[in-house]
Amino acid sequence: MSHRQVIKRVKEIDSPVIVTIGDIIRTAESQFDAQKANVSGAKIQLEPLTYSHEGMVCHFSIDFSNAIQEQLNWHFVQRKRGFKRKNISNSKMIPEERYRFSGSCWENGDEITIRETLRDLHTGKFIASSVVTFMNSRLREPLVCKPSNYPQFHKTRKAFTPRYITKNQVTIRPTKPIEPQVSPVGGLEVEVWTDKGRDPVYYMEGETMKVFVHVNQPAYIRMLYILAGDRKYTLLENNYYIDLSRINSEVEIGEFVCAPPFGAEMLVVAARTEKFPPIETFEDNGYFFLVDQDPESAARAFRGMKPIPGKNQVDFQHNEAQVVVVTREK
Repeated sequence: MSHRQVIKRVKEIDSPVIVTIGDIIRTAESQFDAQKANVSGAKIQLEPLTYSHEGMVCHFSIDFSNAIQEQLNWHFVQRKRGFKRKNISNSKMIPEERYRFSGSCWENGDEITIRETLRDLHTGKFIASSVVTFMNSRLREPLVCKPSNYPQFHKTRKAFTPRYITKNQVTIRPTKPIEPQVSPVGGLEVEVWTDKGRDPVYYMEGETMKVFVHVNQPAYIRMLYILAGDRKYTLLENNYYIDLSRINSEVEIGEFVCAPPFGAEMLVVAARTEKFPPIETFEDNGYFFLVDQDPESAARAFRGMKPIPGKNQVDFQHNEAQVVVVTREK
């Protein structure tokens, strides 16, 4: 059977009344059993549940993962976070780990659908899948799928879609932020990731996030963190220079502690072969916020595409990358 046919068949399986997260997991388990998914004795890499196709962790994902580990009699192991170039999955393969268990959820009004998929970790081959649909209002404790700041975050993310610029000609890159971040052959490449990888990434209150950058030629780095609160655009680095001795290597930019406000946030890095022009900021409690707070204006200011006064405009290369981060209180 094809993957699509399997999904259609598992949807037809009668499900019990769903009023708790435990009911959701038991329903999924019965669907896996019906597909004879034999995983006894194998180590299974557990991935956090993501929201729709946004590449962000669901707001209830941590609680859901904990419940899965408690209820399913499978040998789950946490994903070993990290990143290596050309290893887009961000996974460090371990021979004993055989399967990858991942999923996503999406909403249609009050209706929520959660899909979980089991794949061979080394070949990517589909093994089995579950699809559980239920009415959120009927749960004893309704689920919150996305952060409260999601509408504003979605608008901001659109404005900060990564761009590649050369010879002062601006073109919107065709790839989505959650896909491999690749620039034209021979151009300036930049990648950014955290100590928990690149996607999906989440941090709990008090955890420390380390940020790493890779470029393929000497470049200046400008780094922005977009917070969930009202004053969103925080300039973390400006004209941080990576010289010839550090190209094509892992460069740690800094460490940052997860603190309020919480929600959907974003780390944005721009790299340029010449210095970025000045950017207007104001200081508050040791942090530098962009003066421009409108998403489109902030994105233009961050990119610094205006000519530098008193300087002849020269050709340069500019590229961007980003990581979506979901933060939560303990």
